Amino acid sequence: MSGTNPYSVPGCVQRQKEVPLLSFPRAVQLSPYYVTVRPRVHEWFISKGVLPPRLLAPFLGQDHTLLTSMMHAESSPERLENIARYYTLWFAMEERDEELWARRGGVRQFYANILEYLDTGRILSEDPWLLAFAETVEGMAFPSLLGARYRKWKKDWIEAEFRVADYGNTPHIDFLEDRHHAVGMMLGLVVFTQYSLGLDLPDSVMEDPAMDDLLWALVRLSSWQSDLLTLGYEKARHENVNVINVLVAHRGMTRDQAVAEVCAWYRRDLADAYQKLAAILARSWEAPPLVIDGYCNGLLATTAAFLAWNQITDRYSVELSSQYAPALSQHARP
Repeated sequence: MSGTNPYSVPGCVQRQKEVPLLSFPRAVQLSPYYVTVRPRVHEWFISKGVLPPRLLAPFLGQDHTLLTSMMHAESSPERLENIARYYTLWFAMEERDEELWARRGGVRQFYANILEYLDTGRILSEDPWLLAFAETVEGMAFPSLLGARYRKWKKDWIEAEFRVADYGNTPHIDFLEDRHHAVGMMLGLVVFTQYSLGLDLPDSVMEDPAMDDLLWALVRLSSWQSDLLTLGYEKARHENVNVINVLVAHRGMTRDQAVAEVCAWYRRDLADAYQKLAAILARSWEAPPLVIDGYCNGLLATTAAFLAWNQITDRYSVELSSQYAPALSQHARP
């Protein structure tokens, strides 16, 4: 694909320098329930007092319900609203980073409280984010297998966040591996894609090496998407833990060389994901083939929607974001 992206953020300026073009060969669909679910999620979030009033308008303007509605277009309205609440809370964590880091041990205690809840069902804090988080998870009422997978992947993500937090603000070489665990995308792929479709796939499917290979190919893909999109945004916030910064610091690359390398990784993992998807659809499991097909389509939608959402919202605004963001993707308008 080539040409001007009509869905880039308003006011963005195309750079003169040619940059690698990333695309996702899938049209993005929008849930028919988006219009009704969005105001309900906003009203709920405001009522929880997670963010101060001065931050609410710009934060809600990023429209996390739009992201949810593109990721899970086949979901029921009730499930869509629950996932939209979860994603809204997820992104609200970033808005609180400065506050948490300002408190000695604040970040570690915040995650420790989440782990306590996952292990015991207790919330040992009056933090409004944590209370809203527990309400949202309980409202999802995951079936047994899916609930176990949710707890596993949430804990894995928190452990990765602990490791990354230990780096301080340094582009540590281990981030090349930790990035895939810290991206948090596995939750969306393993748990929310199934939840949105009302599935609780058996272990014979989820633990099969073919499915595991596909999931990790998509997680790697999401890692590279995220780091390319947020590079400039993080620089403006004086944050240095980004795969591109790691390549510059530890592999002797220039910034442009590092970006080109990550773009190459993206294309490799995109091709790898489609190859693994084809292998999966040729297999036979105890789950009906149409169920597996629906789940795999959901996985691709989840991955493609993140790119599309970044093109039509100001989550990582062009003024702060990577110069490469306007050329990252070209999608059908949802």
